Amino acid sequence: MKRLLALAAAAFVAIPLTPASALEGAPGAAGAGDPYFPDQGNGGYDATHYDLALDYDPATNALRGVATIRARSTQDLSGFDLDLVDSLSVRSVTVDGQRAGFTQQSPELVVDP
Repeated sequence: MKRLLALAAAAFVAIPLTPASALEGAPGAAGAGDPYFPDQGNGGYDATHYDLALDYDPATNALRGVATIRARSTQDLSGFDLDLVDSLSVRSVTVDGQRAGFTQQSPELVVDP
């Protein structure tokens, strides 16, 4: 079933992502096929919007944030990956308003809704 995915990931720092909508990749592939960054992005969904809410504390040099990503699957997906640099930690993930399982497998955030 194709559906709209709404993902919110609370992290210690912002989550830099490559917009999947800007790249063509094989559905479900670990990378989107970009010639310069072949392992970034993910096939199987089209990211349509990113929203970052950030809070920085200069006294402690801590950056906390929430990344909200709107995406539409382009095929049936049992899970999907998001690019995530090693230095970031994710506390929780929701998909369509429901808590989702996830693991951090550098350099990916693997989401299992």
